Amino acid sequence: MAESPLDLGPRCGNSVTPPRLRKDFGVDKVSIRAEAATTPIVVNTYFHIVANSTRVSDGYLTNSTILAQFNVLHNAFLPSGILLNFIGYTRTVNKIWATSIHPSDHLLMKKYLRRGDYSTLNIYFRTVVGVYDESPNRGLLGLCTLPWNYAVGSDPFWDDGCMVLHTTVPGGTDNQGYNMGITTVHEVGHWMGLSHTFEGGCLGGGDFVADTPAEKDEARGCPVGRDTCPGRIGVDPVNNYMDYMSDACRDTFTVGQAARMRALWNLYRA
Repeated sequence: MAESPLDLGPRCGNSVTPPRLRKDFGVDKVSIRAEAATTPIVVNTYFHIVANSTRVSDGYLTNSTILAQFNVLHNAFLPSGILLNFIGYTRTVNKIWATSIHPSDHLLMKKYLRRGDYSTLNIYFRTVVGVYDESPNRGLLGLCTLPWNYAVGSDPFWDDGCMVLHTTVPGGTDNQGYNMGITTVHEVGHWMGLSHTFEGGCLGGGDFVADTPAEKDEARGCPVGRDTCPGRIGVDPVNNYMDYMSDACRDTFTVGQAARMRALWNLYRA
């Protein structure tokens, strides 16, 4: 049996939150839903299909798949008052850009394909997602940048966005439960400033969101009722988009996560 990406490494390329974002940004979480309903954040969004060839099996996603993936993404963020506005997509056949793990190739690809300003979400669907300094490097389903105060035209500005493995889209060929488009939701959560729910384990600030219960480590499959931090309030958030469960199990951003995303948007991207 051919090895899947998950056999060789972690599911997401984002690891520990950098010190600059390790805090709660003090948003009023009680009223965030009401605020979100009346003042949605609008995020202009581009998809970039970067394939080995014009075959679907080589990452050349069809129009219907692109639409299905955007609908999954849109529906996941809308309850948090974040309205994704699909502006368009590009298709590029370039085997180096589709498969390279070198940051220099990533940057070159993004400088050519990227659209919009720092508030514009650019997602690159590729046939390999990995980074040069990871070993093994073929284990990633997605990788995304976090928000910060970058100068327009700087390399971090061009690098901004998400890379997602093409097999994870709705109807994709991933055979370990990640083919309903939720990987893209997870990665865009990072782009909006969220950490993994299991960051920090059972101690410390965790993911810097008060209403996601502490979790010792990532969950796989759909272990409803799992409680890896019995000394802390609540069971593991196994249905949260920012954990590692199968796509069918994840369907939630919390009120606190919505508040954090909106606060970081206003600070760095708006």
